[in-house]
Amino acid sequence: MYRKHLKFILLAASHGLFPVAVMAMTGDREQPMHIEADSVDIDDKKGVSVYRGNVRMTQGSIVLTADTVTTYASFVTETKPGAEGKKRERQLDKIIAEGKLANYRQLLDSKDAATGKNEELRARAERIDYFASEERIVLQRSAYLWKEGSEFAGNVIEYSGREETVKASKAQTGQERVQAVIQPRRKEKAP
Repeated sequence: MYRKHLKFILLAASHGLFPVAVMAMTGDREQPMHIEADSVDIDDKKGVSVYRGNVRMTQGSIVLTADTVTTYASFVTETKPGAEGKKRERQLDKIIAEGKLANYRQLLDSKDAATGKNEELRARAERIDYFASEERIVLQRSAYLWKEGSEFAGNVIEYSGREETVKASKAQTGQERVQAVIQPRRKEKAP
């Protein structure tokens, strides 16, 4: 275990973690993951790393900021055709980002019809859970999601990159209601 109050800049690949592969631009999946924090505790045997203090995680166009980020990874054994033996590698399972407000931002493959620029997904919440194999994020407490001009707010918001779905629910107590602003589809410009 390491515990120092230094600025860490780590490539997740050096710890066996694979890149985040949800909702991102195609090229983001092949980019290394960089994590900066004030301190880190790594338990390589359990596959758990806890980054604390002004955490900033980037991978290609993806940017995640939070007070604390915990990554969970597991070993997978692969047998590649034509290769001798089996290869044991780490695979990222889940990331939990927590803080006063954790923030998530990334560019998508889809283009804005008016500007021609890549669409952007932005999210914030007190807790953001990212499930790598399911390609989904769950925002909890003070949750907000902005995608292609549409906005969603509620206590819990779930976004599936694979299915391109949004589910939002109100708080368990109180009168808070889910709020949504849906923008009309923009028409393509005529050539």
